[in-house]
Amino acid sequence: MVPGVAGFWGSYFGYVGYGDIQQALITAKEEGLEQLILDWDSPGGSARQVEETSDLIKQIASEIGGITSFTSGTAASAALWLATSADHFYTTKMVDVGSVGAVMVVVEYTKMMAEDGVTPHVIKSTPLKAVGSPYEKLSEEGRKELQRGIDEAHKFFVEALAVNINSPIDYVEEKIANGKTWSGEDAHRLGLTNGLQSFDDVFLALSRKTSDNANKTTFSKGTNEMKKLSKQAQDLLATGELTEAQVVDQLGDAAYESDAEGAGNNVAGGAGGDTPEAGGEGGTDVGGGSSNLNAEGGATDTTSEAEGVALTLLSEQLKEANDKITELSVALADEKTAHAAVATELSAAQGDAQGDKSIIKSMSRIVAVATQVACVKTGSAIPEMESLLAMEPQVLVAQCEAAQKGVEKAFPGGRVTKETGGTDPDLEGLQAPAEALDALYQDAAQV
Repeated sequence: MVPGVAGFWGSYFGYVGYGDIQQALITAKEEGLEQLILDWDSPGGSARQVEETSDLIKQIASEIGGITSFTSGTAASAALWLATSADHFYTTKMVDVGSVGAVMVVVEYTKMMAEDGVTPHVIKSTPLKAVGSPYEKLSEEGRKELQRGIDEAHKFFVEALAVNINSPIDYVEEKIANGKTWSGEDAHRLGLTNGLQSFDDVFLALSRKTSDNANKTTFSKGTNEMKKLSKQAQDLLATGELTEAQVVDQLGDAAYESDAEGAGNNVAGGAGGDTPEAGGEGGTDVGGGSSNLNAEGGATDTTSEAEGVALTLLSEQLKEANDKITELSVALADEKTAHAAVATELSAAQGDAQGDKSIIKSMSRIVAVATQVACVKTGSAIPEMESLLAMEPQVLVAQCEAAQKGVEKAFPGGRVTKETGGTDPDLEGLQAPAEALDALYQDAAQV
């Protein structure tokens, strides 16, 4: 585990960030979940941000139904710190739990660089600045400073773990904070966990507990049976000094109300004597017992009535859901129809646009021809057809208008004449082609 958010590449290489864990916790709360299971499999990680993440686990647990930690692999060092921050912590037998302590590895490259002919020069303002740098020998003073930091981190770890498992600091320091790891049974014996459970057992217990919380029911440890907590267990739980798991561990089978206990209550309610006799107190007591049985039957009727109400409510909710599905289906069909209409209009518009492009292309060629004709009339340089067609339509029209104005200026009245009147013999050969081209332009423009 590393500080911050590990992201995609972190998860790809097997890292997870404390920021990732924090964001998952916040999201779970925002989604309205009542119970969370944190499934750990980590040898530990950075000391930075582990305390903040631990505090967030406790905060979220207090704001929702609860948080339970579980591991079937490894929950060591920083992972143990976080796992014990939850309300409960369960493991399977074959696990590694522990490794309480702090560690730092300092690498020195000075000899290797000397062999390679490299001599680094470390310039710093104080001897302990950048202590542990691999480019200089580690001084005794630097070693002591690093050791001081490690000892301080160890102290913080021990204090936090003592709070999490509700044990004295001296006990944690003496029995647990020695760097060792333990199996599930040994970890439970030391008080690091609440017991041995499979993931399915933990999951089912929390599921049942969430749905039946108001009935004070719980998942019986080591069985697949849902049982009601005994009065003694409920009284201990009401003190607020023990968690449910601690109550169950302390009372064992007495934490649950057995079927025999319930039956015994009914019989006791109707006994009244040692051996009932006909017509005597025993008969009356049996009658009392019968009365208790009737009361129990009434409770059964009440339960059936409640189940009927619940069934009716569920049926109404199901009908509302079906109505909503129908409404959405109709809306979806309308959307599809509207989409099809839009698609048709778009296709038509595209066809019109394509037709407009064809018309503009044809008209551009006509205007280009007219431009060349005007240049022929005035004796100007005739532009290439490709260059004319490459122009924007507006530019081409402007070019044609300019050429036509040149024609009008050169030949007032529309005919080729001398300034003194009459036809210029030198231009008689061009008069007929020019008029033919002009007529062609006029026809094309009309089209």
